[in-house]
Amino acid sequence: MMALASSRAGRFATLAVSAAGLLVAFALAWSGQLDPFDQSLREARFQASDRAPSGNTLFVEIDSESLAAIGVWPWPRRIHAQVLDRLMQLGAAEVVFDVDFSTASNPDDDAAFENALQRAGGYALLAAFQQVARDGTVVLNSPLARFAAHSEAVLVNVDGDGTAPLRSVPSGLPRYGLRSVATALVPGAAVPGPTIAIDYGIDLARIDRVSVSALLHGDLDPARFDNKQVVVGSSAIELRDLFRVPRFGVIPGPLVQLAATETLKAGRPLADLGQLPALIAGAIAAALFGFVRRPVSMTALAAAALVAMIGMEIVAWAALSRGGLMVDTAAFHLCLMLLLLGGLVHERLLHWRQILRQQAHLAYLATHDGVTDALSKQAFLNQIQAIKDPARHGVILVQLDRLDAAIAALGHDVGDGIVIEVARRLELMIGTKPARIANDVFGWRYADMASGCLASLCQDIASKLNDPYRVNGHSVIIDTRFGASACAADNMATETLRQAEVALIEARAASLQLVVHTEQQSERIQARQLQDVAL
Repeated sequence: MMALASSRAGRFATLAVSAAGLLVAFALAWSGQLDPFDQSLREARFQASDRAPSGNTLFVEIDSESLAAIGVWPWPRRIHAQVLDRLMQLGAAEVVFDVDFSTASNPDDDAAFENALQRAGGYALLAAFQQVARDGTVVLNSPLARFAAHSEAVLVNVDGDGTAPLRSVPSGLPRYGLRSVATALVPGAAVPGPTIAIDYGIDLARIDRVSVSALLHGDLDPARFDNKQVVVGSSAIELRDLFRVPRFGVIPGPLVQLAATETLKAGRPLADLGQLPALIAGAIAAALFGFVRRPVSMTALAAAALVAMIGMEIVAWAALSRGGLMVDTAAFHLCLMLLLLGGLVHERLLHWRQILRQQAHLAYLATHDGVTDALSKQAFLNQIQAIKDPARHGVILVQLDRLDAAIAALGHDVGDGIVIEVARRLELMIGTKPARIANDVFGWRYADMASGCLASLCQDIASKLNDPYRVNGHSVIIDTRFGASACAADNMATETLRQAEVALIEARAASLQLVVHTEQQSERIQARQLQDVAL
């Protein structure tokens, strides 16, 4: 029963550790505390699934060099007209301006840009974006009507508030009939929802980039522009159109739009599954950990956890690179680490409990007989020494005759069964636990008993102890002899016990059932010892 209870307690503790680890992982995941770790893991997976862009897009940068060349910002709209005309001359298929054209400038410059848009024949797209006004209302900034008459407005907003790395952009604003840059440049692409999760496995560093200054004044190879989809926008730090993204750090806003465009061109817009798969896997791991029935070493559990964590990362990488599925795995790793930590603590507690049990067992063996559960000889001496009124107390010893013969004939198992039953019968008769003084000798204390009463008690005990013992299919009969002694005057426990042993020797020598110690017995024993020494 104790073993069963201990097993149940251990099972409950293991389940508690599993549940606690899972709950902590859930709480940290849903509170966003694991986001930095998931971001690092995503970046590693994007890096491991590196792929080249389509080669059909081009970034024309309004960089610091171009700003310095013009010398003023915003640029006069005739500059944008020159950029558009130049790109059309070089064979660009479509040109997106990630520049604000929602307000009028001077009439000549606006007319120049309008004429350029008209010459582009509808292959120019202009930025529209939502922003929050000072009064908290959301305002849509769209190109001027004169520009919109010759071009399509496309959304250049991004998702998020800028506190976390940018993962996606809106696919459009249906209420305004606006497409995003990506959906406008890749009109046939399947978009699974209102956002486009960007695949940063595409190497944005390999997207061709040309500065406006080089475009307007340099000798460029037309092949770099032929039939390309071009995004014109700011990359200059001064204009602060910058975003923090996974893998590539801080990049310009127009490059974010190109990253979304390349994601759609790859034909695999990403689906973000978030924490859910990792939490399900963590729950399965916690269940397996909680219901392990065989003792498993922490080394084996740690190795299994490491394999599981590596396996999870391989699955997450394959899901991203092959299926376009993004999975956050930090919760799973944390769950396994918490399970290992909890398992280690549980193991240490079990080890500590085992040490305490061993210490308690050793302390028990110091005061009890390991076979019969009777008191040990030392515990019996301590009891005698603790008697407060020794003159009114004494000690009785009983010897089991023919026990050695039974052991020799039938084995130690039978002998152990006999002495166990002797101890049980004695305890029932004397009302207290006896002591095992030797292999075939038991003893106990008595109080206020005259010689006649003592003899009657020993007679009653003998009648019970001499009843047959049935052990392992054998029936064994033993004889008993008793030796008794009053407590020594100085209450020396060892002397009292010695005197009782002398009385028992006399009982055996004289074939008597009971002998009570006298001084003459000690003198006779001493004389025999001296005689033996002289011989």
